[in-house]
Amino acid sequence: LDVTEFGKELDESNTTLQQAIMAATGKDNDNDSTATTIKWFRAPQGVMSPAMCQVLRDRQIINVLGDCYCDDWAFAEKLGSTKQLVAPLMLKQVQPGSIAIFHMPQRGFRETTFYALEEFLEGLKERNLRCVTLSELMEHQHQQQTAP
Repeated sequence: LDVTEFGKELDESNTTLQQAIMAATGKDNDNDSTATTIKWFRAPQGVMSPAMCQVLRDRQIINVLGDCYCDDWAFAEKLGSTKQLVAPLMLKQVQPGSIAIFHMPQRGFRETTFYALEEFLEGLKERNLRCVTLSELMEHQHQQQTAP
């Protein structure tokens, strides 16, 4: 997509996400200083075009890659299951500060990814690790870098 097309697609997606977040949290972006603004983006397959770079830069959105990934979509779509495949592979890779990538499960589509995610979260808990937002992770890293 060119700059205009990608910008339009990104803005429409962000509006949909913000509406979903507002519905789930009761926050209003117009009247709530703690409301969520979309700050993060993951390029499909990690591939960025010059147009994407420009639009993200203009909107001050950061492209984020993960370090914990295992083609969960392929297990779900090709094998029809992720049970005892995805979580163990992901848990072998994860470490404190990791960014794990799972594809969104939906009813009737990649449902088994939900169970892999559940198993992954249990594995994190057993290691005394927990999930945080990217904003929390970046703030923690910033604090560590600026600490005396």
